[in-house]
Formats: sequence, C-alpha cells, structure tokens
Amino acid sequence: MPLTRIECCAFLKSLIEAKVPSTHWDDAVMKCAVIMDARATAAPSPAAAPPAPPSPGAGVSGPATLTCVSMEDQGKKCRVEATGYATGKYFSAWDKHAAAARQLTPGATFTATVAEKPNPKGGRPYLNLEDIRISGVASLADVPAAQPEVQVPDVDLPF
Repeated sequence: MPLTRIECCAFLKSLIEAKVPSTHWDDAVMKCAVIMDARATAAPSPAAAPPAPPSPGAGVSGPATLTCVSMEDQGKKCRVEATGYATGKYFSAWDKHAAAARQLTPGATFTATVAEKPNPKGGRPYLNLEDIRISGVASLADVPAAQPEVQVPDVDLPF
C-alpha cells in the first residue's frame, strides 16, 4: 500500500514519540524518503501567475455631463454614483475635488473631467472626478461654508 507524504511524516513522528531506538529507524526513514521523493517529483510546480494587463480605457476624458444619483462622504474622498457616463457609474473625487463633490445632491446635474486610472487587478478602470462644476453654482466660493461648531465652556454648575 503506497503512503502519502503526510502519512510518511506521521509514521516517522510516531517512531520518535514511541521512543523507538534510532538503530531501528534507518530502514523506515529510507522507505519514507523514497516515497516522499517520488511524490514530490510527481507534482508539477505551480507557475507564477502573469501580471495583469493594464485595464482598457485608462486616460482622461473631456468634460462629461453627469447627473448625481447619490454621494457618500468618506473623509479625504467622496464616492459619487452618477448617470450619463458610458463606461461606469461609480466615481471617486479626491482632496480639493471632494470639496466640490460634497455639494452634490441627488438629481443635481454637473460637469466634470473624468480621469480613468488603470485597475491593477485588470478589472474596470477607476473613475475619478476632477474640475467639478455644479449646474446653477458659479464656483465653489459661492457655496456657503459649513458653520463652525459652537464651543461650550467646561464649567461646573452648582446644581
């Protein structure tokens, strides 16, 4: 009966744990070594996967007119779902472009430059929004800034 590699290892480990004198190991070790070598050379070595080719369509497109479906603020970036772009509907706006994307509301129409970044996994390219111009808003300076948070002094009240 042929043994597998794991069975050979378990057999040798059992000899050691049973405290069989090492003078009796020679024959068992040789037979297990032959079996393990035969198994090791029979299995083909796994080939390294080739690197993924760059995703198609990477580059920068001209101004696109889009309609916002939803916007999610994620700190340094905003994730925008929009319609009107042929190759995707999910976009990211980073840093200064995220400030403009935060002003988007569902149903708002806006124009933006779409930068398509290659996906290292070979899937669809990443779509980034740049130079966002919201319809009806002249510039980002015209958008009211968020009100500063009111600070309440930390005072013990005698109640």
